[in-house]
Amino acid sequence: KPDQQARINKIQPFTQHEIKQLQANIKNTFPDFTHVQQEIKHEQLKLIFVLYYACGLRRTEGKNLQIKDIDFDKKTIFIRQGKNYKDRIIPINKEVIKALEHYIYNFRNSQQANHNRLFLHITGTLNNDLQELQRITPNEEIRAKKLTLHILRHSIATHLLQNGMNIENISRFLGHSTLDSTQIYTHILQNIT
Repeated sequence: KPDQQARINKIQPFTQHEIKQLQANIKNTFPDFTHVQQEIKHEQLKLIFVLYYACGLRRTEGKNLQIKDIDFDKKTIFIRQGKNYKDRIIPINKEVIKALEHYIYNFRNSQQANHNRLFLHITGTLNNDLQELQRITPNEEIRAKKLTLHILRHSIATHLLQNGMNIENISRFLGHSTLDSTQIYTHILQNIT
């Protein structure tokens, strides 16, 4: 299908090294903001990488996530009403647990929030914050790519495939209805290797 191939060719996932570089540059974003404003932006950017990259969430899944959806004992995140109104449970590793605990207990609980969502401030700012991070990153290859929440999801799927996870498990992890949706990552991987 030519349309699908054109769509696949446009997807440029970030490498694992580029993801680490982006994360390392979070502390340099928003230099003109007050310390309090910077802290909010930095914590939110760190959370973006935990949810959209490490957990492979879709934009609305992360946006709608509530604290009660995280089960630290079972090491899972419950995604309610994902795409096609499907619920799913995502396993989370030690690094994700540590990052979520830090965000909730050391940062979020100290803020005045009038809602139960995990993200404190989400009114259309998440992709803007990512663009600020990309803008200040010195790596030209990173700046040449398109950095969005969904590209982070594409990136983790590609990395899981590169690291040997089978396509069925990646499909379940991402919450795809069919294996066809997940197969695009084999084509993306061929484009970048």
